[in-house]
Amino acid sequence: MILNLLGLAAAVFFAYACFTLFLKAVRSPSWLAKILGGLLAGAATLLFAGLFVVGLFGMWQLEAPRSGRSVSDVKVEPTPELIARGQVVAQSCVGCHSFDGSPTLNGGQTNHAPVVWGLSTGVVYAPNLTPGGELRRWSDGEIIRAVREGLDDRGAPLLHPAGQYRGLSDEDAAALVAYLRSQPELRHDQPRRSLNPVALAAAALGWLRTGEQAPIQ
Repeated sequence: MILNLLGLAAAVFFAYACFTLFLKAVRSPSWLAKILGGLLAGAATLLFAGLFVVGLFGMWQLEAPRSGRSVSDVKVEPTPELIARGQVVAQSCVGCHSFDGSPTLNGGQTNHAPVVWGLSTGVVYAPNLTPGGELRRWSDGEIIRAVREGLDDRGAPLLHPAGQYRGLSDEDAAALVAYLRSQPELRHDQPRRSLNPVALAAAALGWLRTGEQAPIQ
């Protein structure tokens, strides 16, 4: 995030600097400087301004909390039957969220950041879903919203295949929460999510979709 903000600030700085050169060029008494210098400085100004706009829109797509996306106040009452059903539902999560392929979802060990245009978009590891991870601070409604809608507890987009779970029934969603709460409290240190300027550009141009944008599968 910090590097991306610095990149946006650099784009603004260079856009301003190039615009200043453009103004000097068009005011020059030399027609060659007016035409050649004006074209080059003007093109550079538009380039850096465009990079800023694309980067800013991409950052909004990937990081900004969505307003008006309410969270259910549901409170799941775990029962042995509900937990058992949730373990079945959670089998689809093992491939990404399990460190060793077991039903214990203590976080994956693979970087799932998409590759776009042959370039890495950063670092994205499937998080620890046991009570030892960040879900211990989330409400049941926030977990269900994350699974179905691809939004975290703040309402910010996740890179999660929510399209696969958009149609998850209320009972299956509650069962999944019950199972996640029932897992052993395990810690698993993983790299924090970090998306680079390639990700911002890809998101702005529609090449990288977040969980909330994922089509129903």
